[in-house]
Amino acid sequence: MGSEVARLAKPKRVQHRINISPRMQMWLDGKLSSEDFDDDEVTRMQLKDKNGHFSGRPTKNIPRELAIAFRSQQQIRLMAWFAETVPEAQKAYREILNSRHLQPGDAARLRAAEGIFERVIGKVNAASEVHVTVDKGKSYDDVLEGVLVDVEEEEDD
Repeated sequence: MGSEVARLAKPKRVQHRINISPRMQMWLDGKLSSEDFDDDEVTRMQLKDKNGHFSGRPTKNIPRELAIAFRSQQQIRLMAWFAETVPEAQKAYREILNSRHLQPGDAARLRAAEGIFERVIGKVNAASEVHVTVDKGKSYDDVLEGVLVDVEEEEDD
C-alpha cells in the first residue's frame, strides 16, 4: 500500500457561460449605434435588458469601444444641452445688465451664464501677445508708432 500512488481526481472544468443582453449583442453586431442609447444607459454606462430595464449589477468590465461610445455620447449630449441653454443664458445676462438693483443670486446667475457662453462660444482671451522686433537705431517711440494705432484716425476711414 505504501508503494501505491494516491490518485487525485482531476478538478472538473467549470464552463463560464457569458450572458449577453440582446442590446449588447445588437451593439456588437453593429445594429445599434451610440446615438440609440438612451440617457439612462449613457449615464450608467450599462445597456438595458430585453425588457427595457436595468437588471443586476453593472458588469465590472465592458468592451473598450463601448466605454468610448458611452463617454463620447455623454460629451455630445452635454454640449447639445449647453447649446440649447444659450437663449436662457442670454436672457438672464440681459436682465442682470439692465437691472438697476442686483437681486440675491444674480452673481451666481451671471457666472452660470458666462460658463455656458464659454463652453459654447469659447473663452475670451485675458491677454493678447504681441511680438515686436526692434532694429538697431530705432527709438522706443519709433517702435510704438508701429504697434499703436490712433483710434480717431481709424474711425475717419
